Amino acid sequence: MERLMVNSKQKGKRNELAWAHILRDAGFKDARRGQQYRGSEDSPDVICQELSWFHFEVKSGKRINIWQALDQAWADKGKEELPVVAAHKDREAWVVSMYAEDWLNIVKLIGCQSPKT
Repeated sequence: MERLMVNSKQKGKRNELAWAHILRDAGFKDARRGQQYRGSEDSPDVICQELSWFHFEVKSGKRINIWQALDQAWADKGKEELPVVAAHKDREAWVVSMYAEDWLNIVKLIGCQSPKT
């Protein structure tokens, strides 16, 4: 049982580092793994000052429970943060999940124009 727990912690760490790397590759140079390894469980899995209004929860595996992950991000987020789940199935592309109301507010804030116009 202890070995399984260590392996899942190592897998979590690898995926948190992978998500931080994806953010850095996208131009968010200060993205890094959060502070949970120092005992603060309410810390986001990944911290990025440029995206400080998001609380990232990182998940991976064959059967990810997005609802549970969103609940965790919601419970752990700061007052001004939006809960976001960055997830991927093993060896598949990453997806980002968030509540529709938050997504719609972001879309309204940045404005959208169809690329067809």
